[in-house]
Amino acid sequence: MITHLLVDYGEVISKPQPAGAIQDLAQLSGLPADELSRRYWRYRPDYDRGQTPEDYWSTVLRRPFPSDDPRLQNLIAADVGGWLHLNSPTLRVLFDAALRGTHLALLSNAPHPQADALDRCSWARIFAHRLYSCRLGIAKPEPSIFEQALDIIGAAPEQTLFIDDRESNTRAAARVGLRTLIFSSSAGLARTLRADLLAESPATPPPAGRVSC
Repeated sequence: MITHLLVDYGEVISKPQPAGAIQDLAQLSGLPADELSRRYWRYRPDYDRGQTPEDYWSTVLRRPFPSDDPRLQNLIAADVGGWLHLNSPTLRVLFDAALRGTHLALLSNAPHPQADALDRCSWARIFAHRLYSCRLGIAKPEPSIFEQALDIIGAAPEQTLFIDDRESNTRAAARVGLRTLIFSSSAGLARTLRADLLAESPATPPPAGRVSC
């Protein structure tokens, strides 16, 4: 029986990054959008593993950014904001899982500014553990991140369902022994979680009120 859910954030709990977010970053950087996007993703792995924002953006834009530069703060704010568009149907499915007694944990590749922003979101309180690559120093799909996550949440791999939109991540998790689901839609997630996989013990309800960041 599945007793724990280990859930990705980007493009599972959040909607995909909108095209306008890259356009905003390109305008702030002075680069064409296509070039900014290539550099943004090329250098992202080190940022996700804990690199400082000033080092990341200095590498992306190939010029130094001191930590107190207002342009750096604008880039950070625009980047974080582009990932805060919530997939509300997915959150409703996860709220229901929490009510049924399932233990929820977040496992996301995220740099420090993004992790800090997500921790301030009201919906984040349904996750007993919020695990971010920047704080662990390792990123998906490295197998050790799943081993470390299981140790932190105190769950056996066969009791844990890992949900992610990227097959490379679910393959790595499966090699560690986790059950996996490649996320494609909130409806598909709901069907999977209704298929007698989840514990039915009482749980503390998720927080009341408007779900927001």
